[in-house]
Amino acid sequence: MPILIVPIAVAFLFLLVKSLLNGVRLSDTNIYISIAEALGKGQQLYTDIFFTNTPLYPTISRLYLWLAGGSADLFYLAAPLEAAGISMLLVLLLRHRNLPVVLQIIAPILYLSSFLVLSTSDHATGVFTAMLAITAGWLAAERKIPILAGILFGAAVTIKAYTMPIVVGFIVWYALTGRNSLKRFLPAFVGTVAGIMMPTLLSSYDAFLSQAFGYSLSRAAGLDKATILWFFARNDWLLVAGGIWALVLTGKALRKAGPEGFALFFQFLFILFHRDVYFFYLNTLLPFAVIGCCLLLASGARKNYHAGTAAGGSIVVISILMTVSAYFGGGYHELQRIHNMDRLVQEVLSLKPATIYGDADFAPAIAYQSRIPLLEGIIDTNLNLFRSGIYSADDLTDSAIRNGSVVVTYGASYPERNIEVPIASEIVNSERITQQCRHAYSHPIRSEGGLNRISVWDCRQVTD
Repeated sequence: MPILIVPIAVAFLFLLVKSLLNGVRLSDTNIYISIAEALGKGQQLYTDIFFTNTPLYPTISRLYLWLAGGSADLFYLAAPLEAAGISMLLVLLLRHRNLPVVLQIIAPILYLSSFLVLSTSDHATGVFTAMLAITAGWLAAERKIPILAGILFGAAVTIKAYTMPIVVGFIVWYALTGRNSLKRFLPAFVGTVAGIMMPTLLSSYDAFLSQAFGYSLSRAAGLDKATILWFFARNDWLLVAGGIWALVLTGKALRKAGPEGFALFFQFLFILFHRDVYFFYLNTLLPFAVIGCCLLLASGARKNYHAGTAAGGSIVVISILMTVSAYFGGGYHELQRIHNMDRLVQEVLSLKPATIYGDADFAPAIAYQSRIPLLEGIIDTNLNLFRSGIYSADDLTDSAIRNGSVVVTYGASYPERNIEVPIASEIVNSERITQQCRHAYSHPIRSEGGLNRISVWDCRQVTD
């Protein structure tokens, strides 16, 4: 047990760094905070709140918000805490397999220092919650507790539906290595999913199917998938190598391999063929890739202990230095963080609007902290909802003007280049806003791409 001190210290250091960098960001996290608040007021998912995923994470978000005492800043710390939990579960997995102590120390360091975890754990959107359940279920499966594994996997799928391919991988693994366990795993998994989903299916069946599946499966592709995968491979190349090694080991001995290769195979197929993939989704591969990486290092040490250990240790150190340098040196630790949030909220409050409407990355955060309601109760104004015809930019712009709203949009300002773009958003009619509203305030931000302002528009019909 004393060896656990090192992984715990690593997790503590990770949490310390994340707490120092913590704050409200341009993030879907703000949507979940507003959804959690709405649920607390008696609203329902799918009927009162448009929601495009399975229903468990909003309920968990409500618990997190309560534990955070209503603080949005503290809510953001949920993801780092979950990531730290996953790192400890990886240690327990390696201990269960009786792998060398040094690998039990390396695994949490590799996981928490990966560029993917460092950059995406700034956002509490449920992917780390789902992977915490998956990793705990994985540990239960290897410890031959299939009922508990099924329960945890069922919870994961109802948090994030896109973890289902991982479950398929475990089902295949169970089928090849222990049919009796599969007979206990499947009922527990199906029963958990059914139990969590039943209230939603009974109260909002049609709306749930339309929003969680109809919309999600038909929405347009976002970022270029090849660009996302290359960005991941370039920054977390050692973990990519570990993932490949896990697949190789699985291919060599299907009936004797651990479940990581099966989970990686099916989840990667999903990422490869699903039309709309985000960088966050790659977190579903990472715990399995870390274990694969540890197996790769162990293999090298077995062939030539001294040379293998020296080479493996050097590669690990180089990888960690590169990912940490990329995260901090590239400024990703500050990316999307909204500095002086209180100033932005005060500027909005000074206008005394009836409602707030704007981009989903920050409008819900402003509304939550200012206690000003969102226009028509619309929390999520993701651009795809407009491109899909679910919402109309013209109609909501008219509604915002008619209701005396403050409209908050992205903008860009580069005076040194004579560039001024006060509105850079497809969710509003820019011409109507500039003609009928007053540009009241411009708040500096650092986002991905060239947008560097939150533009605040006063659409109250004020006469002097």
